[in-house]
Amino acid sequence: MNVEIDEIEHAIPWDLGPAPESEGHTVAELLPPGHECYLRLFHPFVPWELECSVEPVEPRTTWGALAALAGLELTPTTTWKLLEPALPDDGERRPWTVWDGDIEVSTAKDLFGILGVNSTGPYFFEFGLAAVISADDHRPHLYRSPSIEGRHAAAQRIRHRGAGWVNTPSLAWDQAQTWITCSDHDLTSTYIASTERVGQQLLDHPDLETVEVQRTTRIDDWAHEQEGGPPGQTT
Repeated sequence: MNVEIDEIEHAIPWDLGPAPESEGHTVAELLPPGHECYLRLFHPFVPWELECSVEPVEPRTTWGALAALAGLELTPTTTWKLLEPALPDDGERRPWTVWDGDIEVSTAKDLFGILGVNSTGPYFFEFGLAAVISADDHRPHLYRSPSIEGRHAAAQRIRHRGAGWVNTPSLAWDQAQTWITCSDHDLTSTYIASTERVGQQLLDHPDLETVEVQRTTRIDDWAHEQEGGPPGQTT
């Protein structure tokens, strides 16, 4: 499917406002205030030997499944480090890994499918730090498309610039900012701001592992400390 895209001047059309006081990084550093719903979409775990792929990956497993094996409940601040008991290391490699800054293809299709039917274009796809690090001209890139499917052409453009492993935009949003997604380069989850209606559709989708968060929710590798220790430990 050929979808027109335009590369436009790099500009993010919102102000994040002041960040809440926190000992770590929070959702407020990624997404602006004013939305009805904020979600964390957990990137699925995939076989260790697979790097980023432009094809769907099988098998996959969820954070919830690994958390259960580790004797934990999945919460908004669960970190991958807490799942290490469910990721045995045989001395060479663990069976599962999770991609940071990039969403597995089937998961991305489900996510953007819901977002696309709940909004109108144009749509915007920004490739930030990953493009700065990997693309041949070392700068962010912002693309505009009349269709949500323009994200594929935008990602292909970035890969042709030298960022061969990049599939997911760092930021994506619709014209009215009904929703915004942030798949930061260093994060193993995507964070989403949306309307309540869209958020509920994402929460209800059987193949998307999502939880509701707040702008004050921590997002770093020590996020579980926000709850005073490993969250949801079961006995």
